[in-house]
Amino acid sequence: MSESFTCVTDSKSKLAQFSSKTLGALIMVKNEEASIQQTIQSLKNVVSDVIVLDTGSTDKTIDIIKATCLKNNQTLHLKISTFKTFPESRNESIEFAETVDVENLIMLDAGDEFECDISISEWLSIVKTIPTGYNFGVVKLKWLESNNLTEHYDIRFIKNRKGCRYDLTFPVHEKFANIQMVHYMQNFALYQNRDKYSESTSRRIAKDIELLSKAKPHSRNYYYLAQSYIFMKDYKNGFKYNLMVLDFED
Repeated sequence: MSESFTCVTDSKSKLAQFSSKTLGALIMVKNEEASIQQTIQSLKNVVSDVIVLDTGSTDKTIDIIKATCLKNNQTLHLKISTFKTFPESRNESIEFAETVDVENLIMLDAGDEFECDISISEWLSIVKTIPTGYNFGVVKLKWLESNNLTEHYDIRFIKNRKGCRYDLTFPVHEKFANIQMVHYMQNFALYQNRDKYSESTSRRIAKDIELLSKAKPHSRNYYYLAQSYIFMKDYKNGFKYNLMVLDFED
């Protein structure tokens, strides 16, 4: 059973007034006490509304979120729920965000840190000029892992209340359904120290294999299943599922 409530702070800053309806931050969490403060703190002068779906935390995650938002003078919208699958729970978080009066959403994982190479007011002005119809935005992800900094790209920016939903077919490496026009988001990135805040790569890959093995047969699921097995040095299954990818016309 889930419950939702809003913790409203008395925000009077010029940035809060300017950005209150332009942008909100959307975060899905579960037992993230080690990293969630870092994530919300990086948004201190970026967003006024922090929207959180908690999928069953048993540590101090919620207390930290409340305290950090209060300290930052941010409005917290918090829904308590239970974890289903990644795409189902992420869709639930988006549905909850649609109850908040913001035009756009930046989607973060616990441990992500917002980085911008121009002033926030200038960046928010650019956000407001995104053309109509561009409901999805590709964001640069900068991951520090095993002392190596790599760059990746993913859709982490969406227009709110435009029906953006994840495809339930893909339990790992989630993918939005009905993607049409996509905007490339410039001047900012999401940085994460995955050595510090993310679970070990081997545990992540093992979980991916578990979820993908139960997933609907699809070339995309088989491809990532093959790559996961190869990472774990199970080349027999890696070869097997790479071949199975070829059975699909897509």
